[in-house]
Amino acid sequence: MFLAKVSGVLLFLTVVLLLIYVFGKKYHLHFEIQRKLLHIALGLVSLSFPCVFESTFEVALLMIVALLVLLVLQYTPILRRTLGESIYGVNRSWFGGGLFVASIITLFFLAHDNYVLYFGPLLTITFADAFAAIVGTQYGKKYYTLLGSNKSIEGTVTFFITAFLAIFLLLIFMTSHSLLVITFISIVVASVSTAAELFSGRDLDNITVPAVTFLALQYFL
Repeated sequence: MFLAKVSGVLLFLTVVLLLIYVFGKKYHLHFEIQRKLLHIALGLVSLSFPCVFESTFEVALLMIVALLVLLVLQYTPILRRTLGESIYGVNRSWFGGGLFVASIITLFFLAHDNYVLYFGPLLTITFADAFAAIVGTQYGKKYYTLLGSNKSIEGTVTFFITAFLAIFLLLIFMTSHSLLVITFISIVVASVSTAAELFSGRDLDNITVPAVTFLALQYFL
C-alpha cells in the first residue's frame, strides 16, 4: 500500500513536470514561472499527506525519493537540458528544493494531526511565494535589494495579500473564531511571514516562511 501511495505521488509530479516542460516550450514561459508552477504542484500534493500517509517516516521516505529525483535531474546532462529546465533554468541548485522538502517533513511531524498548523504554513509557502515570484517576474516595475536579493514591491505586496487570504480562508473554514479575531490573526501571520521572506537569503525562505508561520499560528491557536 505504501509503495502504491509513493508511486501515485511520484507519477503525479512526473506528469506535472512533463506538462510544464511542454507548455513552457510551446508558450515560451519564463524559467522562473515554470519552476514556481512545479513548486505549486509539490505544495498541492503535500496538502493531501495527512489523509494519505500514516506516519512521518512514510512522508520522509517519499520526500527523500523526490529529492533524489531532483539530484538526478540536476546532474544528468540530458535530463537537465530537458525536464530539468523547469527547475534549473534560472541557475538554481537543488538546495531550495531540499529545504522545501525538509519543511514538509517537519510540518507533518510537528502538526500532530492539527490540520491548521500543517495547512497554514504549507499554503503560505506554496502560493504566496509562487505568486509573488510570478508577479515580480512578469509585472515587477519597482525593484529593491535586501540582503543581496533583488525583490520587487509588486511581488512583496502579492506575497502579503496571498498569505493573508490563505490564512484567512483556512481559519474561516477550520476554526470557530469570530471574523474579527480571524482577520487580526491573518494580518499578523501574513505580516510575519512576509517579513521572513524579505529577510531570508536565496532559497532560505523555503524553510523560514513555514517556520515563522507555524510558530505564529501555534501562538494564537
